[in-house]
Amino acid sequence: MKLFNDWELLTANINSPKPWIDASFYFMLGAALQRRVWIGGLDAHPVFPNVYMSFIGPAGVGKSLVVATMKDVINIKRTVQTEGTEEQFDAVVEGNKKNHQGNGQPLVYLAPNSTTFEQLVQETAKIAYIHRYKDEKGVSKVYHHSSLTFVLDEITSIFKKNTEDMSNYLLEAYNAGRSYTRVLKHSGSDYCTNICVSILGNTTDEKFRSMQNKDILTDGFISRTIIVWGNEKRFGMFMIPDLTPQQREARDRLQAHVRKMHMLYGPMTFAPGVLEYCNELFVNNYRKLVHNHHPLLVGYYERKNLHAMKIMMAVHFGRTVDDMIITQEDVDKTLQLLEGWEKTMHIPFIGMGRNETMKVAETMANTIEANANGLPKTALFARFHSQCKNFQEFEQIIKDLIQLGRIREQVKGPVIYYVKQ
Repeated sequence: MKLFNDWELLTANINSPKPWIDASFYFMLGAALQRRVWIGGLDAHPVFPNVYMSFIGPAGVGKSLVVATMKDVINIKRTVQTEGTEEQFDAVVEGNKKNHQGNGQPLVYLAPNSTTFEQLVQETAKIAYIHRYKDEKGVSKVYHHSSLTFVLDEITSIFKKNTEDMSNYLLEAYNAGRSYTRVLKHSGSDYCTNICVSILGNTTDEKFRSMQNKDILTDGFISRTIIVWGNEKRFGMFMIPDLTPQQREARDRLQAHVRKMHMLYGPMTFAPGVLEYCNELFVNNYRKLVHNHHPLLVGYYERKNLHAMKIMMAVHFGRTVDDMIITQEDVDKTLQLLEGWEKTMHIPFIGMGRNETMKVAETMANTIEANANGLPKTALFARFHSQCKNFQEFEQIIKDLIQLGRIREQVKGPVIYYVKQ
């Protein structure tokens, strides 16, 4: 993982939580792949490497710091393609002046920090990439796609209105659909073709819980989103020092790697036995993949195969750009990453919905987990009886935590203990 080591070096002076450091790296690689690499049949149900991801945690912990570093790496210009006639070249130059303020088409298009549904669709409709490649017979061909990346300072802002339209858009954008059209009453419609949208949005726990449209929250966006929760800075600091020569070299290597990725095109394949391993795990041993039994994560786990394939491609090309073959190492690393993020994925949901005891339950679970030998039932009730209406509510919270897989009951002689699951 030499490339990831460069990323760790580049972010060494950023005190953002470690989960956000890791997740930014793989989000960046997936966004850089755009709609040029996929798993599965292109004419059937291909899976592309774009992901929806949300960094959630307290204000001031460092969400924007690591995101700004990630954007700095991939915000590089695309080399102008001079193949074709002089008229075609002039058209490219004029298009760059019009659509990219004369700076040239970027290698990875970072859309403005849009906050409305209309802006999301408009940005998707106006971006177009032309990728030249040769097929298996050596015939030169051209592939058109609309790939772009949204990095939103406040993810909840896009759910304030147009929720049904937003749900349809998110579905098409996540699946990298062939087309999406927004019909306008009084002006030209927005036509999006071969779309591939990556979304990284930040928010706090409180704003996340305030999202009003629960249909979007549970079924539309959240089930397609990898929530990465963080709550504590890695270290304290007064100011961020300037990059060292070694860090600048690491950034240069990261950008050179992204440029190499830009030349990739085609389907991913699996090393011998790896596809069979994935099928066996996701079909016959699916329970082993569920590491968090919170009820609001059911939709996420129903799509975990898609999350895994998307991250798998980023993991692979974070390791090498020399082949398109997913190995057992890529699969294991992907599942390790997802498991780590999933263990705290439920925390932003605490206090949402109609379950008024969830905050007490989370505190109780953390208390039990902090004691290696567990806590006896009597001591636990003594600690939390003031937060429960009665003993029956206390017992119901215990049953819920056991059902969620957070704790388990252990009998030691005449004493009932509760220990970490």
